[in-house]
Amino acid sequence: MAMAWEHKGLKALALLLAVVVWYAIHDAISYETLVTDVPVNILRDDGWALLDRSEETVDIRFRGGRDDLRDLTRDEVSVEVDGRKQSAEGVRTVKLKPEYVRGPTGVRAVQIRPDRLTFSLEREGEILAPVRADIAGDPPVGYEITAVTCTPAVVTVRGPSSRLRQIELVRTQPVDMEGRLQSFKIRRTVLPPAVAGAARLEPDRVLVDVAIAELTATRELADIPVRWLLAPGAPAIRGTKPEKVTVTLQGRPEALRLLEPAAVAVYVDCVGLAPGGAYELAAQAQTPPGLRAVAVTPETIRVEMAE
Repeated sequence: MAMAWEHKGLKALALLLAVVVWYAIHDAISYETLVTDVPVNILRDDGWALLDRSEETVDIRFRGGRDDLRDLTRDEVSVEVDGRKQSAEGVRTVKLKPEYVRGPTGVRAVQIRPDRLTFSLEREGEILAPVRADIAGDPPVGYEITAVTCTPAVVTVRGPSSRLRQIELVRTQPVDMEGRLQSFKIRRTVLPPAVAGAARLEPDRVLVDVAIAELTATRELADIPVRWLLAPGAPAIRGTKPEKVTVTLQGRPEALRLLEPAAVAVYVDCVGLAPGGAYELAAQAQTPPGLRAVAVTPETIRVEMAE
């Protein structure tokens, strides 16, 4: 009788342990989470290019322990579809299965949406394409871009042969011009052209050299009177020819537009000249800060000194 009770007690203990284990396992694997926009990678042999695909990303429902699912991120998972060992060009449709999912241990994929992928492969070709920098925006007012060059100037593009014929050039990532007052150099990734799908570029980065200069314009001011400089007690000036000149100024367009002609002075230096003499002297212009005189017409002034 004692043995029977002992056996019953062991059986009850075993049943209790089984229930505890079942609940522990159930608790460890019964949680689910959805990871969206998981990238789909299509493996292919050398010499083959991806022409078209129905999906770039998929959404995957994972099941696992609460802690494992809480730490799960999109960067840790992907879907790999084997498109290798293809002998002919054409379209393929593949059912996406959980075993195609690559991810950390402790979680497993239970559902993929959409669950089908259609893609086509084509023989790979290559071309040389010029690179053009994508300039975003403009430099501040008063400055202009004078030149943009990329080094190297051309890159090799590998992709579907039928699509490469449509490529005229490739562009870099945008180069932001906000706040740029001086010339600069910056490295930028070269973007595969959309028409070529998953094209490969070599090199995939170039050095972009942007030359910036202060924006300038010119303005002519006519009939600016000629003044002269004389030392105290020096002989008077009988006359000057001409009495007025034209001044050509260079500077920022806004400064030139707001300039008043009276702010510009033209003079000749008559210090030390002998009485009664006649001289041909260079005309000199004084301008407000930020502007400069590039020409005075005529360049010389005839000055006649009094006796």
